[in-house]
Amino acid sequence: MKHVLLALCIVLSGCKKEEIDNRLIVINFNTQDTLEVERGYVGCGDFWEAKERCVALGEGWRPPTIEELRLMYQQLHLKGKGDFIQESAPKTYWSSTESGGYLAWHFNFETGVAHYYNSPKTTVMNVRAVRALN
Repeated sequence: MKHVLLALCIVLSGCKKEEIDNRLIVINFNTQDTLEVERGYVGCGDFWEAKERCVALGEGWRPPTIEELRLMYQQLHLKGKGDFIQESAPKTYWSSTESGGYLAWHFNFETGVAHYYNSPKTTVMNVRAVRALN
């Protein structure tokens, strides 16, 4: 409850607070949703493995939508928060946003661009989990 009230205060005040209690926070000002972003990347895998890795973190954890990845890029990565680019890992992250049965959207944190046209679900990419705080 404390975190929900704190997140609500941040939304109402218009502040773009990136961290609360040492957690990474993203706020969608259009929907008023507040998300916690997993501090470390959950690992690499194809689309289905990525989803399983997020859910395995526990209650409420899931892969982000493509819009949530854009917010993570804008509100965290561009400010040097979140360690989204690892030297030895892909610079791309799976989203939960599908584009038909064979493709899904991903976001490239090196270029800041979202893609689906070359993202078969069998491709290995990073995944970063999120969960709702409100």
